[in-house]
Amino acid sequence: MRARGGMVSRGQEGEGGAARSAGGGASEVAYERLLSQIMRGDYGERLPAERELARQLGASRATVRGALRRLSSLRLVEARQGSGVVVRPRREWSIEVLPAYLRFGGSDGRSIGAMLGDLIAIRRALLLSVLGLVAGRVAPGGLSGARAALARAWAARADGAAFTAEDFEMMRAIAESARILPAMWMLNDVAGIYLEIARAWAGGLPPLEDYVEVHERLFEALERGDREGALGTIGAYFERHDARLIGALEAFT
Repeated sequence: MRARGGMVSRGQEGEGGAARSAGGGASEVAYERLLSQIMRGDYGERLPAERELARQLGASRATVRGALRRLSSLRLVEARQGSGVVVRPRREWSIEVLPAYLRFGGSDGRSIGAMLGDLIAIRRALLLSVLGLVAGRVAPGGLSGARAALARAWAARADGAAFTAEDFEMMRAIAESARILPAMWMLNDVAGIYLEIARAWAGGLPPLEDYVEVHERLFEALERGDREGALGTIGAYFERHDARLIGALEAFT
């Protein structure tokens, strides 16, 4: 079932992913097939030998090795002496695997809606932590970059992917204004994952009508060093926004 703006079901997204990978050459096809099989738990704890994988995938051994290197960079697999290539426990995987886990149907028995709810909660906790650090460290007028991103986000509100990208850019600009580099880098990691999922699952959901007003109040509180006021303002907004988002996701998962 597809909603306006590009929200799709897990099955449709998996088919779309396969179609995209088919256009990306043999290396991408091999990577996507291995990725999907690992996500579904098809291999158990150990992958077949390289020669057998090449036969199964209809690819060269060099192509298989390249796909395995990509999977290793996500901490999905590792080569162990005497054991070949093993699938690492899920608790060791990189957060970057989450979009693929949702797309291909992970094997832990939890619903997609529940996992997306977890992601939204993590995003909210991270953003509130960053904003709490920023208060008192921003000079008056130091949020001009964030205000510019806010204006771009609102102008792009009819395009879910563009809006979400500018919304995250606004948060990065806030962290940058206070020179909190670790927060910026953490936001970069979360942003890539959240944007990929937002494009697939909630591309048609517009922001709340008071989006600009709330964030202007947030900026004013940050600039005067009012940590409690800033967190109270944006925290209440996140509660309303996330409740609506989770409701929309549950309707299409």
